[in-house]
This record gives sequence, C-alpha cells and structure tokens, in this order.
Amino acid sequence: MPSDQAFSEAKKALEERYGDSFVITDAFRNKLEHWPKIQSRDNIGLRKFSDLLNQCCVVMTTIKGLSVLNDDRENRKLLLKLPEWVVTRWARIVSKLKDAHGEFRLSANLPSSWQRKPRSHATQ
Repeated sequence: MPSDQAFSEAKKALEERYGDSFVITDAFRNKLEHWPKIQSRDNIGLRKFSDLLNQCCVVMTTIKGLSVLNDDRENRKLLLKLPEWVVTRWARIVSKLKDAHGEFRLSANLPSSWQRKPRSHATQ
C-alpha cells in the first residue's frame, strides 16, 4: 500500500475514532509520555519508538497541535526514553543542524538515524 494511501487511511481511522485534532494530539502525546525507557540493545523497542515519532511527524503536517514536539524542552523529554548511545549520536546531529540552520525541528529531521540494523544477537 503506498504511504500516501496508508497515511490517508490512518488519518481517517483516527478522525472516525477520536473526532477532533485535540483528542488525536492528546493520544499521541500520552503514548510518547508513557513510553518506557528503551534499553541499550533493544533494537526492536528503538525501532517502534522511532516509528511512533515518524507517525507524529507525519500527523504534525496536518494537525498543528503536535508541533509542540519541535520544542527543545519536549525533545529533552523524549531523550530520557532513549539508550545513552542514541542520546550521544542524536546530540551530534542536533548540534550540526543548529549550527547549520540556527534551529532544530524534529518534524524536519526524522529520527531514522537512531536506528541500528538489528543483529542476530540483539535483544528481541
């Protein structure tokens, strides 16, 4: 299924289920807030968290209430969920982006760089 079609269907399902943008925003923020700390070798947990952040960024294009996730303070809350190696890598990326562009926006810089390729010995 093409990603545009999948997004449209997901958005339609959310609108039917929740009805308005405030409730959708609240549902995403609650899910992020209650996400457990990801352990160092939990590649699947990291991938699932990254997928959720990607969904937030996509929804953010049409539901402006999620743009709060672009805030530095909100980004620091998300970092608390991540393994230390990801925080270190992400800090370098954010620093480079801020130097180059004067700001950092999660929605413009999806967190795909957080993910490592799963290895056969990784915790699943």
